[in-house]
Amino acid sequence: MKKHIFAALSLLLIATMVLVACGPTPAPEPTQSGEAAAPAATQPAAESEPTAAPAAEGPKILRVRLYGDIQNLDPAFQISENDTVVANAVMDGLVRYCPNSYDICLSLIHI
Repeated sequence: MKKHIFAALSLLLIATMVLVACGPTPAPEPTQSGEAAAPAATQPAAESEPTAAPAAEGPKILRVRLYGDIQNLDPAFQISENDTVVANAVMDGLVRYCPNSYDICLSLIHI
């Protein structure tokens, strides 16, 4: 009996998801001038030459969200995954494996 109820509820959930996905798309919101924004497909393509990329304004910063604070960056005493993620991003190893092989390639040391 429980299997039949579970199957019926699963089928109902799938049918609901299909119907919601097939619904109409919302109309574009009007701009400040009162006109509706035209879809991108109906706007004519601009026939202009490509322009240079704009100059970077200030430093580029990458921020990554971790689920907790780091405890220790000493490789011998890393106790969480956060410590490992940050240490691998900050520190570079002396040797690495070469691409597509098990040979060791020198990374930071040069002989």
